[in-house]
Amino acid sequence: MMLNFEARHRKGVTPIIAVILLLMMTIAIAGLSYVFIQRYQSNLQSTTENVTKRSEQAFKVNLKVEGYNTTCGNASSWVLVRINVRNSGAEPARNVQLFIDYALINCSS
Repeated sequence: MMLNFEARHRKGVTPIIAVILLLMMTIAIAGLSYVFIQRYQSNLQSTTENVTKRSEQAFKVNLKVEGYNTTCGNASSWVLVRINVRNSGAEPARNVQLFIDYALINCSS
């Protein structure tokens, strides 16, 4: 008779322990998910801020070719080319170089 009582007692304790363990695992998974999402969002935000700052710095000087004019000399012995460039950026352009057909052109300002 005593054995029968112990068997029933064990059957009642096991489901309670299982429910408690499942609840603990659920809470732990929710906590880990929260921490993962927080770190991922923080990393994504800082990366976006860095890219935005670099983009802003890149657009401080914004050169646009508005037009050009060519004048040829006698029998094409010389050619004068004028290129109109406008800076629509916030800072003055420095160290500007002109390349024609991948060759650096020396010119006076």
